[in-house]
Amino acid sequence: MERTTEPELAVMTYNVAHGRGRRFHQALVGRTSMERTLEGIAAHIVDQQPHIVALQEIDQGSVWNHRIDQLAYLKNLTGYDHALHGIHADKAILHKAVLRYGVGILSRLEPMAFHSQPFRLGRLDTKGFTSKRVRFAGRCILVIALHLDFRSHRRRVAQVRRIVTHVRENRLPGNHLIVMGDFNCTTKRASSPLRLLMRELDLHTVDPSEYRTSKHASFGSFGGFRLDYILADRELVFSDYRTGNARLSDHEYVIARLRPRWDAPGARAVAGGS
Repeated sequence: MERTTEPELAVMTYNVAHGRGRRFHQALVGRTSMERTLEGIAAHIVDQQPHIVALQEIDQGSVWNHRIDQLAYLKNLTGYDHALHGIHADKAILHKAVLRYGVGILSRLEPMAFHSQPFRLGRLDTKGFTSKRVRFAGRCILVIALHLDFRSHRRRVAQVRRIVTHVRENRLPGNHLIVMGDFNCTTKRASSPLRLLMRELDLHTVDPSEYRTSKHASFGSFGGFRLDYILADRELVFSDYRTGNARLSDHEYVIARLRPRWDAPGARAVAGGS
C-alpha cells in the first residue's frame, strides 16, 4: 500500500526576555514600548504559523512589566486556541504578587494533559519546565518546554535529571517526544547537560553543517551561541530547522518542522552521546 504524506508539525521556541526587547532590563521599559515589543513577537508567530510555541521568561502580572499578562496578551494577538502558563518564579511582598513568570505554551492543538514544575533547587532557582500532551495527525506527542539555569553547570545537570524523571514517569508507550527551550548551554562539552538529556531520552537535533547555505548556519540564538534548541525522538525527523532574526529579545526564536521518520527526506542528526 502506498504511504500517504502526513502533515508536518511546526514548533517554535522563543525566550521573549520579559518583553523588554533589546533593552538592558524590563524595569526600564515603558508600557507602550513593551506592548509594541509583544506585538512584534506576535507578528512573527503569526507569520511562521507554528502549531506549538514555547515561550521562556514570560510574565503574568509582574510589577516590572506593568502587570501585563504577557501570555494572554500574545494569545489574543495571535488567535491561538490554547495558552498554558507554568509559573516558576512567584515572589510576593505582604501577600501581594510582585514577580510572576515562567515558561508558557501557545498551541493550536488541544492539550490532553498539562503539567508545570518549577525546579526549586535553591533560593535563586527561578527556572522550570512546562509539559503538555497533544494529538496531531493521529499521533500522541509529549511536548516539554523548558528553561535551564544560566549560572551553574551543576544546577543545569540536576534540572535535566528532573526532566528525565518526569518524562520516564509520564511518557506513554508509543508517544513521540519533543523537548525545546532555552538550555543555557551548548553541545560542545562532553559533560554538557544538553548532551546528557539527549543521551538519557535518546533525542536528536539538527547538525548545522547540513545548512551551510543558510544565513543562520550555526543556529546561533544568543550572542552568536546556540543556546536554544528543539530536540525530538528518533522516530521524528526534521524537515526544516531555522533561527529567526526578529531582534525583539536578546534571544532569537528557533522554529522546526517535523514529520515521521519514514516520511522524511532524512537529515543528519547531532547525537547526544557523540
